[in-house]
Amino acid sequence: MKTSVLTIIMLSTLLIAPSITFAQDQTSDGDTSGQLGDDGFARRFRWGITGGGGPMVGGYSGFGVGLEARFGMQFTPLLGVYAQPTLLAGAGARADIDSAEATGVALYGLGVLAEADLMDLFFVGAGPELLGGGFASAQVSASESGANGNLEAATGPFFGVATRAGLVLGSSSPTHRGGFSLGIDWHFLFVSDDVLMMPMVFLGYDSF
Repeated sequence: MKTSVLTIIMLSTLLIAPSITFAQDQTSDGDTSGQLGDDGFARRFRWGITGGGGPMVGGYSGFGVGLEARFGMQFTPLLGVYAQPTLLAGAGARADIDSAEATGVALYGLGVLAEADLMDLFFVGAGPELLGGGFASAQVSASESGANGNLEAATGPFFGVATRAGLVLGSSSPTHRGGFSLGIDWHFLFVSDDVLMMPMVFLGYDSF
């Protein structure tokens, strides 16, 4: 149920993106009196959505994909703070002459990130996140006495740290900055005694 709600939120963001961008452009072309602060910058709502993929490294190995949305505030030209709903999934398999292993990951949750925005182009953000869902890993090994199997599973919540860095290619003004975003996300998750790292190359849109 929670996963479905997060998916609906993210898909809704994609559907309303054109109307939000149009409204912001209309504002930036019109009268901005009363909107700009003493520093000449308009504090405003910010949002974004990105998707990507990359390897899973650590206690679980394989390939992962992710979808993220962002909703928050841009307080200064350099500082934004936002909530980041996240969906992550991954799978991996390994086999040799004596054994085989398969891994599956499905996670959902929310992070809170602070972001530094530089030159209306580059960004670096980081913050804590809390994810539900679970991990499962199955191993089978063969020996002279026969085959042996082992199944391991872990369920959330899991505490982690999310980071993101990259650039936004688009337009900027005192009342609106936005465009296509490209960069790398890192999710560091603490699972039992292991740390799972999920670096992902992402592509999406950010309005900040």
